[in-house]
Amino acid sequence: MTTLVVVLILVVAAAGVLGGMLLANRRQPSETKADAVQSVSAAPTPTEGTAADQAAQSSTEATTESEAASVPSSGPTLPASTKTYSYQYVETPSKNISCVLYDEGVGCSILERTYASSGMQDCSDREFSIVVLANRTEVRCGEEYLGKPGDTFHTLQYEQTTTFSDYACTSQTRGMTCWNTITGRGFTISRESHIRF
Repeated sequence: MTTLVVVLILVVAAAGVLGGMLLANRRQPSETKADAVQSVSAAPTPTEGTAADQAAQSSTEATTESEAASVPSSGPTLPASTKTYSYQYVETPSKNISCVLYDEGVGCSILERTYASSGMQDCSDREFSIVVLANRTEVRCGEEYLGKPGDTFHTLQYEQTTTFSDYACTSQTRGMTCWNTITGRGFTISRESHIRF
């Protein structure tokens, strides 16, 4: 009878660990199957102690996995139900914000804004520009992401997203949010503010 209880506890603990790993993989869309296999194979396997010790260790690992799966990521995630595009040149429906996505990052410029009057950092140029690279965001006064003659900018309707390389931008009524899909670093830019994360 004791053996049956221990086996049952091991099965439940293993199911919990597997469920936690599946949830963790589901929340990280950029993780490849090879990464998932590597993270599964990297988990230690109990080889010493009694069956009860192993069951307790498996139960603890399952709790740790589920706690780790519930920790939110540092940046936005690609929306699951929204149509995603692969445009490199985008602008908001108001035409006030335009962005250029490229292999090394994404930069956006905004024309009409109220940063200076609210005490926020602003550029003296006609436009305020900001970029996100792999591990940082920077204000780029003097640079513009308005395109060149011949560039075709696509209007990214509100709640639509575009991705290019490792970068994504989502147009919202409150502004444009752009980020690195690997590191989670990015920014939100609007008429009222610019926020880096």
